[in-house]
Amino acid sequence: MTVADFCARIGCTVEELVERTAGPTPAAPASTEPKAPRTTTPEPMLDAPFRQARMEFERRYLEHVLAAENGNRSRASRRAGIARSHFHELLRRMQAQ
Repeated sequence: MTVADFCARIGCTVEELVERTAGPTPAAPASTEPKAPRTTTPEPMLDAPFRQARMEFERRYLEHVLAAENGNRSRASRRAGIARSHFHELLRRMQAQ
């Protein structure tokens, strides 16, 4: 059931439903000061060739998922949404580099 279907069933608009459940949104105070320019630097891997950047992303992602599941590879593969055998293959490739 979509939000629109739900609203039609109970007889309200989506905006009314949001206001009923979350309450009115407070208006942001107007600022007269100019915003400071963003000084964030891009990720170093964004300057790398695609293949290298993808490998770096996969390495970081696998480390993150494994850490989140306390090193349990089966649960980590489920969390990542990929087959356990493919997850193990990615780990082998990462360790071979």
